[in-house]
Amino acid sequence: MRICESGGKIILDIRNGNNLYLKLRYWYHNRKENFVTRGFDIRQIAGLFEAQGFKIHRKHPIGPRIPFGPLAYLLEVVRPVSQE
Repeated sequence: MRICESGGKIILDIRNGNNLYLKLRYWYHNRKENFVTRGFDIRQIAGLFEAQGFKIHRKHPIGPRIPFGPLAYLLEVVRPVSQE
């Protein structure tokens, strides 16, 4: 976020922390491995960006359409053009 220009975009993907399948899979993985794998709540990520003046412009679900949510989201985040 620090190096994104005014009017610039950041593209990222996050794993959906609310997806039950991923919660169970990451819980199992974290018990076996020596590093942490985790998903994130889309609202937390949006809050981090909004606190820095960014807005989520587009949110694309990734993965199969399952009842408890997509596996991940592809986000397009925009820094508004400054009025300076």
